[in-house]
Amino acid sequence: MSIFAIDFDGTITDGQFPQMGNIRPDAARVIQRLVIAGHSVIIWTCRPINEKGVMEMEKWLEEKGVPYHGINENAREIKFTTGQKIYADVYIDDRNIEFLENGVDWEVIEQKLESLGFLKDKNRYRGKSSSLNKVPALLSKFIRRSS
Repeated sequence: MSIFAIDFDGTITDGQFPQMGNIRPDAARVIQRLVIAGHSVIIWTCRPINEKGVMEMEKWLEEKGVPYHGINENAREIKFTTGQKIYADVYIDDRNIEFLENGVDWEVIEQKLESLGFLKDKNRYRGKSSSLNKVPALLSKFIRRSS
């Protein structure tokens, strides 16, 4: 499976530091699909990584139902040392050239992920009767909580 590094401010949220902003439409659902498909999700951020900053972001992600495996740290499956840049197979960031003109659209991201084969069964997770509503226990294990 693949490792996804997903930016927080401006990508998952519509806000910019220091505000948290609102969750972008479809962001939680698409990220949930990635985790259910077996991919690792790392939240990639320039926010200060201190106790207050991380705890605030973790709380926000949990409240919005956004699963992840780490914040600004390499996925556990990486068996080598990297520099400051997080290793990932795919980076999703509002600063990506594709998003500069029209902004981040998670429905477009989802379609791209489906077309590239990262997500399967595209119709299974859409609509109000979404299968995702039935797996909160599965997803909750991927949401890290501060001790």
